[in-house]
Amino acid sequence: MKLSRIFLAIGISIIFAVFAGYSLYVFYEPPKYYLDQNNTCHQQFYCENMTADCYHNKTAAAEMGYPAYGAEPIPVYYSDARFAGEYNSTCYNGIINSQDYLQCLEDRDNCNIDFQKSTRRYAHSRNSFYILTAIAMIAIIAGAFFISVEGISSGLIGGGILTMLYALISTSEYWLTLGKYVKLLAIFAVLILLFYIGYTKFKK
Repeated sequence: MKLSRIFLAIGISIIFAVFAGYSLYVFYEPPKYYLDQNNTCHQQFYCENMTADCYHNKTAAAEMGYPAYGAEPIPVYYSDARFAGEYNSTCYNGIINSQDYLQCLEDRDNCNIDFQKSTRRYAHSRNSFYILTAIAMIAIIAGAFFISVEGISSGLIGGGILTMLYALISTSEYWLTLGKYVKLLAIFAVLILLFYIGYTKFKK
């Protein structure tokens, strides 16, 4: 490929990905964060309250500037040197390693995930992921099989790959909630497609 075609391919790749991402933003704007600020999981599963009895002086945290939560001050992690001597380390370590405490943390994480999936931002992230993925696949397939001009076809393939990467980054709110095997399978499928395109289009 001549140098001019290489630069053309690089330019098309970058501009195509930018155009796809910005077009999605223009025609499908994400909802504002403050519209989904009603997560009550921390109040439902306030696991730190389980350590309250480990403090010798339950008002120590409040006196040190930590606000009170309900009837109890918010417990402070034992690594905070300012609270040396204010808690029973054996009691504290026993609780945070207990099955009940770990189960509480797991329940809170699951609650947060369920809340996240119910938000408008999550729905937007999910829809954006599939829209950008479709655009990327169309660009890659078009560049590989339907356009014969070398610089343009290579640019479209590159643009499709960059758009796919942009989809993974910009829609991480959805992508990261997928199962690890689903993500692995999706990445593997794209890799196989690229191998196939490389073999069929550029083997000569």
